[in-house]
Amino acid sequence: MLVVLLALPALRADDKPKEEKKPPTPMEQYQDLLKDVNTQRQELIAEINKAKGTDRQKLIQKYTGLGKDYAEKFFKLADDNPKDPAAAEAYFWVLQNAAGSPQYKKAEEKATALVSEMPLSDLAKRLATVRGSPKVVEAVYERAEKDDKDPAAVDVLFWVLQNGRGGSVSQKAADKVTALIVDMPFKELVRRLNSIPYNPPPALVEAAGKRAEKEASDPQVADLLSWLATAGSYFPAGQKATAQLIEKFPDHPSIDRVCSMLANGRNPHAADLLKQILEKTSKPSVRATATFGLGKALTSQVDQLGDDLPKADKLAAEAEKYFVKVIDEYGADNANLKKQAEQELKGLRTFRVGKVAPEISAPDLDEKTFKLSDYRGKVVLLDFWGNW
Repeated sequence: MLVVLLALPALRADDKPKEEKKPPTPMEQYQDLLKDVNTQRQELIAEINKAKGTDRQKLIQKYTGLGKDYAEKFFKLADDNPKDPAAAEAYFWVLQNAAGSPQYKKAEEKATALVSEMPLSDLAKRLATVRGSPKVVEAVYERAEKDDKDPAAVDVLFWVLQNGRGGSVSQKAADKVTALIVDMPFKELVRRLNSIPYNPPPALVEAAGKRAEKEASDPQVADLLSWLATAGSYFPAGQKATAQLIEKFPDHPSIDRVCSMLANGRNPHAADLLKQILEKTSKPSVRATATFGLGKALTSQVDQLGDDLPKADKLAAEAEKYFVKVIDEYGADNANLKKQAEQELKGLRTFRVGKVAPEISAPDLDEKTFKLSDYRGKVVLLDFWGNW
């Protein structure tokens, strides 16, 4: 009998009730929603890549509208858990992905309130992946101005500079950032400037250019020149930096990109600078990009010589030489560049100023077929347009 009684506790211990599964935390719910929407996006991208015509357009519209479809779920999650960190994540997600949805304005109000309460370092991290509405940008600027002694305030100001273009606080942020450039350590300065890779304010480019001149003997100036040459390529300071970068640092990692900027930009000295790169670099990839860029830079000059056809022909022949070189010498290692060179070469030989326009045959507004050649000898204006 004693043996039986001693065994009873063991039996009870083995017969513990199963623990109930805990409900997911708000952050887990947020991650699940994020996973769902990203999975749908990936599936739609795969379908878009296979589809054509109107079916493709419908799928693209579905893809772009996905944020609105999920806005209510993200907003409800945030509203149900206002004190949880997931709420801020969800509100900012709606701001980033659901413009035009009924929840967007509500999320904007909530996010604006959060900006005034959130630790500035946390706010700076969160803003790194978010585009702001004018209202949120203004609130972020006011927060940075209030806590201007906080090290994170600088990151926040750079974010305002990138996201507040044309807004009421954009110039104020530009003035503050421009003043900081004078003494900011090089490494930190370049890191922050790289957060503004396109269309920086002119005052910022000018201030960065002056800093580059002041520290011209510092080896780290190469990275600052690189930013100026790429992000500020349309400004005098950026064009000056381009020449300095090529002269002093022809093997800098950004030279490849500088070649592309020169090929497609408005630098009046593009052809000469690209020739300098070809003289100074031994890197095959850079030589290939510079050769292609030189062909494009010369082609753009050809397009401006409608009143001087002999000069246009001479420049076109030189441009052709560089495109042919890309195809013959670098095409085996760079199929994409080879294809671009072939397209440019075809255009140069067929469509440039001074060539006979190719035949065009199409129905007019009265559904009657016309040909461009029917108007040979007359001045013809061709207007190409479309609706998307």
